[in-house]
Amino acid sequence: MILLIYEVIAALLSPVVVLLVLTHRRLRGHVAERLGFPTLLVPPGALWIHAASIGEGRVVSALIPALRRMAPGVPLLRTCTSDSARELAGQRGELGPTAPDQTVCLPIDLPWVVARWLDRVRPRALILVEAELWPALLQAARRRNIPVVVVQARVAAGQLRWLAWPPLYRAATRNLQFL
Repeated sequence: MILLIYEVIAALLSPVVVLLVLTHRRLRGHVAERLGFPTLLVPPGALWIHAASIGEGRVVSALIPALRRMAPGVPLLRTCTSDSARELAGQRGELGPTAPDQTVCLPIDLPWVVARWLDRVRPRALILVEAELWPALLQAARRRNIPVVVVQARVAAGQLRWLAWPPLYRAATRNLQFL
């Protein structure tokens, strides 16, 4: 029920959120990706890793070699929230020099945006770094039976918002694997 309330509120706020993405200097880069229209090099079935910023990107840098050993030949799709993290990941060439690996911006957490994004990407699994928990994203992954794993989970300043919304936290994190 709490996720339904979240989705209704998100739907009502959608015009404001989209306007913010279109006009905010730190968000308007890669608008198509943020609104659920990534230009994809990766085929469906990629392993999706989300690391919001440069700090989480360091965890991904250490994780990628292990993922390559565990799932050789599986394409990797990395998402981030900040343009600087996206640019740095591309400069480092962390995912390798050739397609089908790719780094794009995470779509905004509006149910219709996330649904469109997942319908395009169709990942085999999602790995979230450091408790980047977005309710609409988690709900959409659950509806599509996409396994979600959280690695290096810790409570940082950004995650303290969950303390104010325990029912939403419990509903959003149901069925997650924490490593």
